[in-house]
Amino acid sequence: MSIQSKIIDKLIKINIYKCEKGKIIMEMRCLRNIDSKYNKYEKLFKNAISKLNGITEVYLDSNNGFVIINYDENKQNKENIIDWAYKIRKIGIENVDLIKNKGRDNLPYVVKILEKKLEIEAKKYLLKK
Repeated sequence: MSIQSKIIDKLIKINIYKCEKGKIIMEMRCLRNIDSKYNKYEKLFKNAISKLNGITEVYLDSNNGFVIINYDENKQNKENIIDWAYKIRKIGIENVDLIKNKGRDNLPYVVKILEKKLEIEAKKYLLKK
């Protein structure tokens, strides 16, 4: 893990703020510090969360640092969703050099690579019927 990855790992923390029936609220204080010019990454983050089966809606409250995830309890459980959020974080940190080196000039390429990785991982979270 590079020095930059280690720093990012320390800065991006996920805290489970509240769990309700079909809804999880996660606190990510780092969202409060994101410059508006990086809003496109918020969309990518929302899409990453939505890749998990059963997610019905994702809302990012950047001002207060919250991620609100609504889900269908018949298709997914809260433990998987929480684990999935940590997995997304891990994949992002593992690919920080790719994002840094190619993200500015070739974002579609970076998105394609990361989406493939996310899709492979998301299949591991399918609930057995």
